[in-house]
Amino acid sequence: HLCDFFRGGRGPAGTIVTAARTYDFATWSTRVFTRDTLKQIFPDLAESVDDQVDPGEYAVESMAARLVCCFLFMIVTFEEVKQIRRMGALLWHVPTRA
Repeated sequence: HLCDFFRGGRGPAGTIVTAARTYDFATWSTRVFTRDTLKQIFPDLAESVDDQVDPGEYAVESMAARLVCCFLFMIVTFEEVKQIRRMGALLWHVPTRA
């Protein structure tokens, strides 16, 4: 979902991504940590904490950063495909009978 900066879709936490609830990773992870810590300290109020503490969603809003991430992912994936091909060739050429 690279178009429209993923707004309106589901984010990593499973909630709807909106501009007001979108944070960088450091802020989002701190907010999630705070929510989870409150739930551990007050286990009897876990439902109330979930209702009142919204950590938001993590998203990258820079199209350039998204494209760089996709490009790096494709490079890593291509290296894996080359390794799979080499393993297939090895298995093909190894004799199966003595």
